[in-house]
Amino acid sequence: MRFLLLALFLTSITFGTTIGQDDIDMPLPRRTADAANTKLKARVYYEDTGRPVKRISVMLVTADDDGRQATGITDGNGMLEIKNVRAGKYYAIVNAPGVASPMAYLNSRRTNNDPAEVRAQLAAFPAIIVDGLTDITVEIPARRGGAIGGRVSYANGDPAIGVRVEVLRKTENEDYAPSIPNMSAVSAMMMGGVGSYQTDDRGVYRFSGLPAGEYIVKVTENVVHAKGERPDRGYEGFETMLLGNQSSMVSVFFDSVFEKEKARKLDLQLGQELYEINLVIPDRGLYALEGKVVAAKDKLPVRGARVSIKRDGDNDAGQTNQYLRSLQGVVTDDEGKWSFVELPKGKYIVSVESADAEFDEKDRAYGGSRKAMMRAANAAANAANAMVAVTNTPSNRGPNGAAVIPPPKFAPAKKEVVVEESDLTDQSIELSFGATISGTVLVEGTRDSPESVFIVAATDDEESASTSVSFYDGYANKSSTTPLKRDFRLSSISAGENYFNISITDKSFYVKSAASNQIDLLKGDVKFKEGDVFANVKIIVSNETGTLKGSVVDGDKRPVVGFQIQFVPTDSAKLRSSTYYRTARTDENGDFEIKLPPFEYAMFKFPASLEKGKVADFYAQLAEIVKAAQTVKIEAGRTSSVQLVSEKLVTSTKK
Repeated sequence: MRFLLLALFLTSITFGTTIGQDDIDMPLPRRTADAANTKLKARVYYEDTGRPVKRISVMLVTADDDGRQATGITDGNGMLEIKNVRAGKYYAIVNAPGVASPMAYLNSRRTNNDPAEVRAQLAAFPAIIVDGLTDITVEIPARRGGAIGGRVSYANGDPAIGVRVEVLRKTENEDYAPSIPNMSAVSAMMMGGVGSYQTDDRGVYRFSGLPAGEYIVKVTENVVHAKGERPDRGYEGFETMLLGNQSSMVSVFFDSVFEKEKARKLDLQLGQELYEINLVIPDRGLYALEGKVVAAKDKLPVRGARVSIKRDGDNDAGQTNQYLRSLQGVVTDDEGKWSFVELPKGKYIVSVESADAEFDEKDRAYGGSRKAMMRAANAAANAANAMVAVTNTPSNRGPNGAAVIPPPKFAPAKKEVVVEESDLTDQSIELSFGATISGTVLVEGTRDSPESVFIVAATDDEESASTSVSFYDGYANKSSTTPLKRDFRLSSISAGENYFNISITDKSFYVKSAASNQIDLLKGDVKFKEGDVFANVKIIVSNETGTLKGSVVDGDKRPVVGFQIQFVPTDSAKLRSSTYYRTARTDENGDFEIKLPPFEYAMFKFPASLEKGKVADFYAQLAEIVKAAQTVKIEAGRTSSVQLVSEKLVTSTKK
């Protein structure tokens, strides 16, 4: 249930924040502060037959940043009534199976769909304009999408019962992603994941409500690759049953091939049904992969390390999601051993993270007792699954107030392994001690404080280490002149070059500095050696921001609604820290207002072509954009004004 509620929440938020009003030609009414008195009546009907859509929920969602929405249920005649609708421009999502909606055109694997990418599709869906004051009566057509169905069987003819089927639509960047036709499809996520369903007792599947496009079909068998003890939590058995097969790597594509590149492409139109897309799961060899985690220092075993596996090059949601991969993870035993089974041929990436680097002299091994390790793994898994992972960091100070340097911990490690025609055993993965940074987070001033500060170290490949500091309790004494501060410790930082991102939940605050006399976390990449220790780092957080008010117009001086503007510091060092990035979107009048730290900023529309592959490449492209962009200088405590022309803000990374 927790997973379903989260999915519903994320889906509605995604739609509400990714479709820009700059791509809609219809004007918005001027909105008043309390304009929420419209009674909306609607007739909801199937577009192809004119028949009413009975007893079905309908969601009205806005396309702007605040994510407003209103819902209702049609009666036996397809009539809908929703009271107290706020002013705005809405799109109707008819949550009937087989009906396509605007959300079906979003890329479910992207966190930010560019408005231009769905412009043509949105034009086919009528907008509903509400002024918040006047009652309106409208008609809402429900458009039937396409459908793909068939039967999945094994090589001997038996039906493949309960296997996960995904129908993946080709996206704008030549990849394939699941399609979520409407909110009724979200319930299917409980049994198979985003955009996927399980076959029934006959091996039959069917997808409906699909938008037009090019598709491939993927089938994944329910395989738990992890062998041995896992970092279980009390309720994980239920979630593993529902989600565990999302990280299964035993897959086949239509028409019975193992590689996505060889899958047969299917062209689908609205209202069309492809009903004989049958697929046979061929017999093939599956192999075991086993090994041991040891300390690089002395090759002694590391107990209780968390080990996960991912197929190289697999960008599917289940394979890239850290939590879903953890469902297939194992914890090394008392000899540091781990094992995965039923793996098809291919290249894999095995990732290791240690919960403890304490050395046990008696057993000549790293990590505490088995029971202690499982408790630590449980705690880590619970923290990773929390919707907001915020903790108070323990103090790094001794009884006399002096700083205590914490002991080093193992850094994460990876190993590439190629599985061919036989089992692979005795694969050794070595862990080196990571670097450690400790210090304090200090909030300047005494009037307010942010809720949380998140500190992340990352390499070119992925996150290296992270921690968070909570300020939920605020100031105990608002009149105090003593700055609020919290201790922090960041351990297990990988050797080599790391860059840091320090983010704050409240954007009215910013990181003024983050340094000691040895290290500056905001001066670009920092190179660490194994076991490096840096203490007394002081992160100063301030709310001494300035305000920028402005508007965006087009070439004919008309206001541009819903235009998203990116603000990036022009200073080369600050440019490399997303800590300082800010975003604003124009309202229904083409205006915006944003609080910014006191720097000079480049202003532009973030281009969809700017791909964050290797970090160095990303920042090189970003630097070129910043160099050519219009700029503005912000001063603390002052308000500046600017008028921007939309065409001049559009940038490109293509040469």
